[in-house]
Amino acid sequence: MHLIENEILVNCPVQKTFGFFTDLKKIIQSFPNAKQMENVSGGFVGTGTNLLFTLKIDGKLVSSIITIKEFEPEKRILVENDRISILETYSYGFEALGRKTKISFKGDIVFHAFDEFVQCQIFEDIKKLDLEHLELIKKILEKPV
Repeated sequence: MHLIENEILVNCPVQKTFGFFTDLKKIIQSFPNAKQMENVSGGFVGTGTNLLFTLKIDGKLVSSIITIKEFEPEKRILVENDRISILETYSYGFEALGRKTKISFKGDIVFHAFDEFVQCQIFEDIKKLDLEHLELIKKILEKPV
């Protein structure tokens, strides 16, 4: 298992910050290589929702299904992306600090294949993208309207 942990403080109230995460047209903007995010379950975003997520990686489109495992409005979202060779579990915690929000991020990456050297390379790529994702969230939410 490989872990990624980070916290960011966003100058935005928790209601707006959490709402950003549940608006697929907005959250997709925080993934640099994202091409599509679609609710394939239908209905509102919540526990059990399946999202079709497509990224462009090395010129190729790569899709996977992200499942929302836990959903506690304005408190926590836990998602899981189980691919053939990698299981990614991400937790986003939200804490209101007056008119600001602290987002606590934790990623658990479990490899089902690959040797240790390749795992380390893939993990470093995933970690870089995840940290960029958090910085983009902050930038988008704090952007003057």
